[in-house]
Amino acid sequence: MYHRSHFWAQQLDRDVYRIGIDHLAATLLRPVTSIVRSNTPAPVRLHEPFGWIVVSRGTVTLPAPLEGTVIAFNTELLNRPSLIDTDPYGAGWIANIATRAKSRGLQEFVPATERRGLVVKQSTAMLHAFLKTAGQGRSGIGPTMYDGGTGIVDIESLIGPKPYFDVLSRIFRLPLD
Repeated sequence: MYHRSHFWAQQLDRDVYRIGIDHLAATLLRPVTSIVRSNTPAPVRLHEPFGWIVVSRGTVTLPAPLEGTVIAFNTELLNRPSLIDTDPYGAGWIANIATRAKSRGLQEFVPATERRGLVVKQSTAMLHAFLKTAGQGRSGIGPTMYDGGTGIVDIESLIGPKPYFDVLSRIFRLPLD
């Protein structure tokens, strides 16, 4: 199952779900340098922090996509945090959360059959956030390639490291503003 705030969930048992981040978030967060986690077991409320991903530009908060109890964190991430961005749907899973049948947050996930539409919405929201940031504080287009400027190879080089991280730090919030 997939969530509009870039999480996925796999049901492991009747009331236990494995949580990770989707490929879009994993790609944008690269490279992950470490993960900070809470102790287990620990109750977690919907949209409250349950962990943090540390990247070279700063720390991104992971708000819980569902309510319950974090019963396990992927301890392999302590030694190999890059698994989050290199294998987000496999060895890069983040936590197991025990829930109740009507726990808040479960209804916000969509099945894999609806994932394509969700990815389009997520990508569009990210693009708009980056474009909005790119348009702020710019007085002109700057040097062109003809003037000796350098080519733009990614969004970060277009808008700069700080504005890029400012958008990334909001990647798991709803809506992405």
